[in-house]
Amino acid sequence: MHTLDFYMKKYLQHYLIDMDEINEDYITIDVRTVEEFIKYSPLKYNVQIINRKEHLFLHKHKRIAGLVVLYGLIKSHRRIRSELIRISNNKKEKLVIGCSKGRLRSPML
Repeated sequence: MHTLDFYMKKYLQHYLIDMDEINEDYITIDVRTVEEFIKYSPLKYNVQIINRKEHLFLHKHKRIAGLVVLYGLIKSHRRIRSELIRISNNKKEKLVIGCSKGRLRSPML
């Protein structure tokens, strides 16, 4: 089992949700790149954490992937925060945040 998966399941279980538990009442956010979102996304909105260039770098340097995502969050935190507040109707609606595998980008939000 991937180390991040282990820690997420052990310590963050109450924040995790399976795709089959999501219904049309949820506001869903895809945090992958715009290109990934356009290609395929079962989620409604896109708020990318890292851009395409950073995503390509991440795949070449998987050992530091978490740092690449953290860099994207720090660099874009104001934009990400304002988009999430807007989509959530000023924090009145709950959001479900996901990515392709739910292991790297979405757990950081």
